Amino acid sequence: MCLSYIKIVHVCSPTFQSTGVYTGHSPSERPWRYWTDTAAVVTAVQEPANTTSSTGAVEPTRSVHAALHTSGTADETAGGEVTRQSVTFGGIGSGPGQFARPTGVVVSSTSKIFVADYTNHRVQVHNMDGAYVRHFPTAVPRMAGEIMLPHDIAIDCQDNLWVVGTVVFVGHRVVQYNRNGQGLTMFKIQSDRFCNGIAVDLRNDRIVVASQDSGKVEIFQSDGSLVGTFGENFSVSRNIAVNIKGNILMSYSSFVHVYNGIGQFLFSFGGRGSLASPRGICTDSSGHVLVADRKNKRVSMFTSHGRFVRHVANGLKTVNYVAVGPEGQLVVTNTIGTITIYPSYR
Repeated sequence: MCLSYIKIVHVCSPTFQSTGVYTGHSPSERPWRYWTDTAAVVTAVQEPANTTSSTGAVEPTRSVHAALHTSGTADETAGGEVTRQSVTFGGIGSGPGQFARPTGVVVSSTSKIFVADYTNHRVQVHNMDGAYVRHFPTAVPRMAGEIMLPHDIAIDCQDNLWVVGTVVFVGHRVVQYNRNGQGLTMFKIQSDRFCNGIAVDLRNDRIVVASQDSGKVEIFQSDGSLVGTFGENFSVSRNIAVNIKGNILMSYSSFVHVYNGIGQFLFSFGGRGSLASPRGICTDSSGHVLVADRKNKRVSMFTSHGRFVRHVANGLKTVNYVAVGPEGQLVVTNTIGTITIYPSYR
């Protein structure tokens, strides 16, 4: 089996656990209190601007990353903290290594970073040093000359990429590409506009697509046949992930909501005590959940049961999407078009 590196309520008396998990009602009924824990914080130094090489590709920049909870071979500071270098690359633009609007990120089993670049109609590939490797246009198989605006990206056990997006004047599609950018298959989805997220259930290669506009989540087989739909009676976020148990996680409002593989609500966690404005979400091979929290300017980690573990990165003013690598790397995208790699979040 392949694992990814990942209102006031009066009726029925909702239950809360001291772990910060809300188990009483569906997301349409807001919890009225919550608990949080305290933990060591990982700090990240803001990055300087990138420079451009003579070839036109943007060169990554590096800065010290103080990881209070990690250990390893890196040099130690006078305070006993392990120091590691984070790498930042990208910036607004259309050249190699630049992004007009990064809308999703995943990491392959070989530690290659794939970033969906919406306005540039492409997926860019970088290594864990932040160096530009290549890019490929988000062309649509069986639709000659059609290029898709990619909304989000996911990856399966074979390192094939699944991209959901819009073909202008045509409609919305899900396309599977191999790691080299060759289009393998495609199927149509229903959506109102341009707010779709995608995830893969690595146990069975089912494709989960969330449409923020239509307010529903659709589950497909890899051939595009529809398995089921849920979520039409409450708000749905485009920020979605599937964990190692096949549970579907969705960040919305100040919570992460958890459903089983057929869309039955299980529980929620977070709340304004620990999450203020969650955006991107991912899970790892241990079941941990990492959430990009825009308003709190950080990335936070929780267990698969919703218990807060720690903040793994702070001071991130425009944090947007997150992904983890096979060796414990953390990749964070920002709305200003930059990507930052932290050597370890564990």
